[in-house]
Amino acid sequence: MKWNQTLGLLIFVTGAAQAAEVQVNAFSSNGGCGTSPSFDVVETSALNPKTNTKGESLRVFFNDFFLSTTYAGTVNKNCVLDAQVKIPAGYRFRPVSAAAEGSYNLQPQGQSQGFIRVSYEVQPNGWSAEAANQTPFTGQGDINCIAKLDEELVLGCSTEDTLVNLHTNIDLSIQQNSSSFSQMDIDASRQNHDLSWKWELFSCSIPFEDRDFKTTYVAYSGQSIPATVHFSGSQGTFVASGLNGQFTEVRYSNRGRSVQGKWSAGNSGGTFTFSLINDSTGEFQGTWRDAKNPNQGGAWNGRYQ
Repeated sequence: MKWNQTLGLLIFVTGAAQAAEVQVNAFSSNGGCGTSPSFDVVETSALNPKTNTKGESLRVFFNDFFLSTTYAGTVNKNCVLDAQVKIPAGYRFRPVSAAAEGSYNLQPQGQSQGFIRVSYEVQPNGWSAEAANQTPFTGQGDINCIAKLDEELVLGCSTEDTLVNLHTNIDLSIQQNSSSFSQMDIDASRQNHDLSWKWELFSCSIPFEDRDFKTTYVAYSGQSIPATVHFSGSQGTFVASGLNGQFTEVRYSNRGRSVQGKWSAGNSGGTFTFSLINDSTGEFQGTWRDAKNPNQGGAWNGRYQ
């Protein structure tokens, strides 16, 4: 998929790889980025049927994004990019990183120094990451600065398309003690792009959603009680003999392999945590706790019915 700056159209290019699932609704850059950059979205890894995960990347191509100087002192440049992307219904979205690439020529070596900082935010969620070169650049070399989200933050599943904005700042700086020519380029790529946002998608078909589970929980009395459990989105139910219970504030993690939230039945309630241990049978192990007395609780295990 590539943006035609003249026509303002998204053009889909077919090839051996499958088309990317995510589309770009809007793309903008400030004057610090040089002439309007172009971009495309590519698939970086096909859907893995075991994990329901695939990788994609939004690649940005700069035309003339560079910082240069011939004078003693400090010069700076700031490039701001925003890409509004549309995640299709039925997929969860996990942002991974934003990486800037390029080259530098800072002379004389050891006396002229260069710095880069890449900051990355997923809006409106507020997830962010930042990276900078640990030691100043000097002489000649390549730039590869990766701002990586260390936490596995994932958008919840939606039955409708979801929009997020990928907001990135790239700050360049050169410090010189004397008059000489130095330059940093972020349009001299080694990987056929100059900036890339990477993300993972995985389908909403996850083990704990929209399946009936045959379970057993240990009640207050110590007796093992059979119950049928069913989750749907952020809610769920459990049905035992003469008892109808509810799950609320249900949250999924570990790519859908763990679930936790609150339970209630009659005048009682508390929290629960389940973790899948067998994909094929749906076998899980878990526990429940009482809200009024967190030390009181028991095991709650089950499998697909």
